[in-house]
Amino acid sequence: MPGWQRRTYKLEANHKWKAKPGYQIFVADWGAVRFDFPRGWISVPQEGGSIRLCDGKPPDNDCALEVSVMHLAPIDWTDLSLTYLLKELKDGPEERGPVTWNGEIVEEKRGELEIVWKSSRWIDPSEKREAHSFFCLARRKHTQILLTFDYWVDDEEKFGKVWRDVLDSLAVGEQPPGLGQRRRRVVGDS
Repeated sequence: MPGWQRRTYKLEANHKWKAKPGYQIFVADWGAVRFDFPRGWISVPQEGGSIRLCDGKPPDNDCALEVSVMHLAPIDWTDLSLTYLLKELKDGPEERGPVTWNGEIVEEKRGELEIVWKSSRWIDPSEKREAHSFFCLARRKHTQILLTFDYWVDDEEKFGKVWRDVLDSLAVGEQPPGLGQRRRRVVGDS
């Protein structure tokens, strides 16, 4: 896919990043986002700049975890609530098919990291199956991410804990140890 290059970098020996057993670490944009995801899943770059992590090669996958990274202009964003943005988010389950259940918005704060997320269930019109979807916005300083996770409700036992594991390991706006600085394109740059 144009614009994407997969590169592997060696981290310093004392980097201290460890994935939980059965997981591997996903790092994007020089540390703008990092989290654990199940070992063996594959990455599939998407149009528009996001990365989708799947339990198998599409279309033979049963779940998809997708992440988009946005670098914000260096201003104070605290008055723009992530909860408000999540409520206004388009392309949610309502846009995909009939919603059978909507969860409440959950807000979490870890130091400078703000996280808001919600979950929904909906019927996929082509598959005629109920799906479970999660939507998350997270922001630290001038980096904001959108995470989505979808799987079939009948796969709850297989994939249900993945979302919590991703959120528990989520780091945003940090630089991996030993990789140096890199200029980032910022929303609003000319």
